[in-house]
Amino acid sequence: MADEISLIVETKNEWLRHQIEVEFPTKASLKGYHLQLERSLKCEVIAWTPSEQPCLCPFELFPVNFHRLTVYFAIMQSKRFALPEEQESIIEFYTQIIYSEPCQLYVGFREQEPVFACMVTKTGNQVLFSNFVSVDPTYSLSDNAQFIYDFLFGPEIADCSIYIEDCDSSDL
Repeated sequence: MADEISLIVETKNEWLRHQIEVEFPTKASLKGYHLQLERSLKCEVIAWTPSEQPCLCPFELFPVNFHRLTVYFAIMQSKRFALPEEQESIIEFYTQIIYSEPCQLYVGFREQEPVFACMVTKTGNQVLFSNFVSVDPTYSLSDNAQFIYDFLFGPEIADCSIYIEDCDSSDL
């Protein structure tokens, strides 16, 4: 199982690396990539089994498929970092994302305000839910994964190995 986990995380990180492989990447974008990679490498990735009881999602969830949602996603991701200069680099990196498989970005809104963001990587029969950001601390990481599972996939990935990236329990 460790090899499966390594492969799906490597796939996600490789996809993110491709985002800076452009003719003229900005210094801030390169720094943002390295910051998010450092953070990802410190996270624990665990196997996750969805509950049979669906959760009522406390926000509206949208795929990031145009620039304005990309900006919201980037701003939400920057909340994972404490220093303003790190936040700026993260925003620079994520606002330059080009939408492509195997990764998809999602943003959740409540009352027209962004309150949630995550990334989903899907390859073959493996799925990774990662880069979770939620402004509502009452929901656990597993709750957030359940929202994504219920809203986006459900039976479509029932036969897949599902993993979640847990950055909160790590010493970040």
